[in-house]
Amino acid sequence: MNPLYKDFFDATKDIANVIISGFTLWIGYLIYTKGIVEYRNGNQIKRAEFLEKLIEDFRKKEMSLAKNMLDDFTVYNKSSAGLPRILRDHKGENNLVTEQAELDIRASFDDLFDFFTKLAYYRKNNLISADELGYFHYYIDKIKVEDFESKCDDPKKEGARLYIRSYFNRKDFEFLFLSVR
Repeated sequence: MNPLYKDFFDATKDIANVIISGFTLWIGYLIYTKGIVEYRNGNQIKRAEFLEKLIEDFRKKEMSLAKNMLDDFTVYNKSSAGLPRILRDHKGENNLVTEQAELDIRASFDDLFDFFTKLAYYRKNNLISADELGYFHYYIDKIKVEDFESKCDDPKKEGARLYIRSYFNRKDFEFLFLSVR
């Protein structure tokens, strides 16, 4: 073979290898990008499913008495104005909770506040964002207090403040309240 042709074929092979390598890199980049997009879409779907489960938990009957009281409905002939008395610290003289209606209301607030504690945990660990708390903001705002040491004029907030202060970790609620500003 003529050496001139040999150089031409070698140069053509080198150019073909460069083109094939570039094409392979481009295909790899497209596959990588497609994988990232699908991963993000999958994460969004998982987050939506996670939030949907939280919303289902929030709608459970066990919390309905508490939510009704916060919405100013009268429950068991008890109004929200009586929440500081119902949600009092039961320790001490004359503070025992013996009335079934009060026991039921307190149990419902236990469930509601346990749920809010779970939201605070998820928020602290970045499992949900502050924006994703929007569905729950209405009821969080109903119990939100600026200071757990100062008495509130609103009986709903005062009852919640007393109950949280006595039976829950107030730091969880302070964090949750800051998350929904």
